[in-house]
Amino acid sequence: MKLSKVITIVLLSFISIGVVYGVSANDSSSAKIGNQYYIDNFNGNDSNNGNSQEKAWKTMSRIEEEVFQPGDEILFKRGGVWTGSLNPKGSGSSKRSIIISAYGNGNRPIINGNGVENVIKLKNQQYWEISNLEITNFVNGEIPAEARRGIHIVNENYGGENLSESNISTITELKGFYIHDMYIHDVLGQDRKDTYGSSGIQFTVHIPKNKSINQRTTFNGIKIENNILKNVQRSGIILISDWSSRDLVEDIDNNKSIRPWTPILNVHIRGNKLYNMGGDGIVPHMTDGAIIEYNFINGYNTMSTGANAGMWVYNGDNALFQYNEVTGGKSTRDGMPWDFDHGSQGVTYQFNYSYNNEGGTLLLCADVVGKGVRNGIFRYNLSYNDSHQTFTVCKGDNVSNINIYNNIFYLGKNMNTNPSVEQGGKARVNIFNNIFVNNGRGKYEGKSSFNYSNNVYSGANIKGLNTINEPHKIIAEPMFKDKSHPDVLFPGTVLNKDILTRDVTDWSALNGFMLSENSPAINSGRFVTLDTDNYPNKHDIFGNLLYNGMPDVGIHEYIDNNTTP
Repeated sequence: MKLSKVITIVLLSFISIGVVYGVSANDSSSAKIGNQYYIDNFNGNDSNNGNSQEKAWKTMSRIEEEVFQPGDEILFKRGGVWTGSLNPKGSGSSKRSIIISAYGNGNRPIINGNGVENVIKLKNQQYWEISNLEITNFVNGEIPAEARRGIHIVNENYGGENLSESNISTITELKGFYIHDMYIHDVLGQDRKDTYGSSGIQFTVHIPKNKSINQRTTFNGIKIENNILKNVQRSGIILISDWSSRDLVEDIDNNKSIRPWTPILNVHIRGNKLYNMGGDGIVPHMTDGAIIEYNFINGYNTMSTGANAGMWVYNGDNALFQYNEVTGGKSTRDGMPWDFDHGSQGVTYQFNYSYNNEGGTLLLCADVVGKGVRNGIFRYNLSYNDSHQTFTVCKGDNVSNINIYNNIFYLGKNMNTNPSVEQGGKARVNIFNNIFVNNGRGKYEGKSSFNYSNNVYSGANIKGLNTINEPHKIIAEPMFKDKSHPDVLFPGTVLNKDILTRDVTDWSALNGFMLSENSPAINSGRFVTLDTDNYPNKHDIFGNLLYNGMPDVGIHEYIDNNTTP
């Protein structure tokens, strides 16, 4: 199957997903049944009715006087600038969202928070679409002692306003959020890593501090698409919940009976570009079944004093990270693009591309006390010149059934990255069908709790390779399609980096890592069970169906076009 056909199939599925969020696939045309309200900071007047461009309102405070209804639109004039925060009231419906967007010609409308806690905030509201605005939130570039955010959607005891005692037996849900085509930049806030932290786009399920009566609640239906975020301290895009206690994570306060794990559902984070994130990049924590795809990050962990990674999930299940590109991770306080982290299970990373990240490629890290991390899959990914060490393993013995197969880990001659280390706890990991190219100074060190099989090892440096106890070890040149192996960024970046464009992902940039017809990696892999790991479309990163004969090693399943119909 050609990659273009695969992408077409995936895109068709995206259109059907649009129904979940209460919006249509083409910018919520079904929502245009309500009233339109126009805001013009130059010619508007708050004494107007706001229902036409000629009778526009002027200020955001006028917006907050209204309670908006399903299908209403709040439209800011392009080229206008507003200062402060926006906290509109009301909720849409499953068929008609409330829209915040732009009208007219010219640059995006700008809302400058100028140091407020949240530039746009919705609390216990649902079915909203926010798009086509520019948001910033800082004061003289300082990093303050309090949190600041761009967009903050909050669920706090939704539906439990009249409770006389806590209700954890039933779950309420806020639904239908679509945030797209926003430009959010210079949001500079406190370096704090919890539900009260700083961010560009944040969804939070709060249990209020010092409140004993609470309603168990969550979100169901979030789509975050085609946004650009730049210079954010601390997290770029984050979803997080206080309803988080379960056996998979350390629970020192015995909160499982007080705030049981209640995942955020139907999350789709797609096509976003993030530049210079002070902390984490994209982190859909406490979710179940989130899809994170076609995103690009250049720069993360650039300002934080804590540990941060590019894309990962804490205490969440069944997240799928695919077709993402991550570079520019800073420090070895994590600093890697991908992470199997505390309390996660069933997480899959596939068809991703990482390069030039200071913290290496992949973290495997679980609480020592909790039941850990399990059932993770890392397949058909390409790591190019990621630094420090390819795998980092935290202490503890509760990382289990992690399958790392059919990846390429490439290191150029100027690299000092250790491809394998005996570090941390007894993480139980299978390392199958991967290609390790080491032209640098780093060495191999076999990890006793890792199960190695059918990997290809090549490059000028095979120091320490004898410490890896592996049947069917292959030491040979893999014979990539591009045989030159230049020690520069190879074979090129996948996404167009023009910050204000959204060019289509061009995965042909990775064609240099396809296998040539005489490669020893062809038919040299071992079979990996594909029917039991949520892998409905069994193909490699280039769209070739699996398998053509015995499994190949690396990210490419070779097909001889001269003999295969």
